[in-house]
Amino acid sequence: MEDQRNQERQNQEWDDRAPSAATRWLVIVCVTLFAVAIFAVGYAYERSSAASAMNDQNQTMRAAETQMRGQIDLLTAKINQMATPQPDSTPGTAATAAKGASAAQGAPKSAARHATAPGSSAQDRRFQQMKSELAAQQKQLKQTEDEIAGTRSDLEGKLGSTRDELNGSIARTHDELVTLEKKGERSYTEFDLSKTKEFRREGPIELSLRKADSKHQSYDLMMLVDDHQLSKKKVDLYEPIWLHQADQPQPVQIVVNQIDKNHIHGYISAPKYRESELASNAAQPSTDLNARPSSTPSTDSSSYSTSHTSSIPATASQEPSRPVE
Repeated sequence: MEDQRNQERQNQEWDDRAPSAATRWLVIVCVTLFAVAIFAVGYAYERSSAASAMNDQNQTMRAAETQMRGQIDLLTAKINQMATPQPDSTPGTAATAAKGASAAQGAPKSAARHATAPGSSAQDRRFQQMKSELAAQQKQLKQTEDEIAGTRSDLEGKLGSTRDELNGSIARTHDELVTLEKKGERSYTEFDLSKTKEFRREGPIELSLRKADSKHQSYDLMMLVDDHQLSKKKVDLYEPIWLHQADQPQPVQIVVNQIDKNHIHGYISAPKYRESELASNAAQPSTDLNARPSSTPSTDSSSYSTSHTSSIPATASQEPSRPVE
């Protein structure tokens, strides 16, 4: 019972401490009024700012209107001044002006008659000139088209022949390689490479096999040409690799005709002679011809011809021998 009384006493104390309903409503009304006052002040400030901006805009427009009115008045005064007729200085001015006007009216007619023929002839000449220029341009365009067509056909023919030559110069077996070597146009070197990072000299270049895919019949190859490393990846079987070296008249060809696991077999085709060797061989015959002495008449033969001039006809003069060209 005593506990129940204590609990009731505590509840009563809490009820006494709690604000009443009138106090709550008073607080709510005060907060609402404060919010409305803030909103009213903000709205009034915004409207005053807008009114001042409108006032400034109106003043600017009035100034512009005043300036435009002044310009209109100035233009009106100038127009009125130009429209006012000037007084005649002499009595005979009107008659002279009338005669001048009638003469001026008749002059254009006669001038038009005289100028009709030259104007039309000049226009015809201009038209003919433009027509001739257009014909010349069309002729030149047609000639250019024909030249382009001829050049295209020549290039297609050369590409076709080059393609045939390339296809015919690839050896797929050792016997075909021997057949190509018998032609004597190029030198051929067969090679066998295993997968390694080191370079090995094969013919005029150094090679290094980095990957050989026997399933897809492709390989990756590193080449050392003129102290420059070149890489070729995903090269298919029988696909030629062309390398242009310095002092070589034709490119070097690399063809692989067998691909195994981490191993390839193929050959290198290179020109037999360098450009410097071909140039020296071409210059050697002319040097030999220039070094050969020419046959000239000896002193005895010249004295003989001098002592026997009476027995030799005048028309049969002896010509010196020429060097063999």
